[in-house]
Amino acid sequence: MLGTIHVAKEEIYPFPNEIVESLKESENFITEVLMADLQGEETQNVLMEKITSGEPLINTLNEETKVEFLKTLESYGLKEEKIASFNRFGITQITDALVYAPMVNFGVDMQLSSLSAKNENQKNIGLETIEEQYEILPKIYDVPADSNEWAKSILPYEENKKMNEELLQSYIDGNILEKYVDADSLEVTEEQYNLLLVNRNLNWIKQLPQYLEKENQSFIAVGAGHLPGEKGLIKLLEEEGYEVNLIEFSKEMSYLKSNSFFNYIFS
Repeated sequence: MLGTIHVAKEEIYPFPNEIVESLKESENFITEVLMADLQGEETQNVLMEKITSGEPLINTLNEETKVEFLKTLESYGLKEEKIASFNRFGITQITDALVYAPMVNFGVDMQLSSLSAKNENQKNIGLETIEEQYEILPKIYDVPADSNEWAKSILPYEENKKMNEELLQSYIDGNILEKYVDADSLEVTEEQYNLLLVNRNLNWIKQLPQYLEKENQSFIAVGAGHLPGEKGLIKLLEEEGYEVNLIEFSKEMSYLKSNSFFNYIFS
């Protein structure tokens, strides 16, 4: 089981040989969703529906907040007409895309998917569907209830970029798990934490045993944030009776600390 990060940089590769060989030897490549679905037309249609449903955010703001909000969006090169139909989820999708777009193809999930495609007869299994993800994710942005307060929380481009770079550095340094232990460490409400991580983990843990109890191993790759905490996958697997061990890579990497890829094996 490998804890991933969804956006990264070319410099963090190649993967340690232990990861490449473990993936090659696995019957199943298990990810959050089917990797082939991420760029599909149907996915884009579902996303468009989710980012434009309900009343557009811009219509709910008072004049003072609207002026400040549009000034923030200018830092992304966005004009009011570009976001006029978007709800909260839509705003975050477009601003984050402008920051993260160059880094998506270097996300650990995407790089593993490229390796998996070379492994003959390997099955990609998604723990949830794109539709299920898009039912969950927009709800995370319902807090705070006041739209004006929410709009003021949107970071300008450079601050958003810096925050992303700091998160990636935490992954590179091997301490990103500390940010996801609980709601306080992630700086979100309990409701948001449960929606983003806990509820999904509890759903996934019901599915995983059928893939772990086969003779041929499965390679599980999910966001690193799903691993730690009392309701993280590591703890949940232990509660199911699995012995979970952190793998220390023998090969030192030039750019990454040896524990930067959170790789666990269980029996």
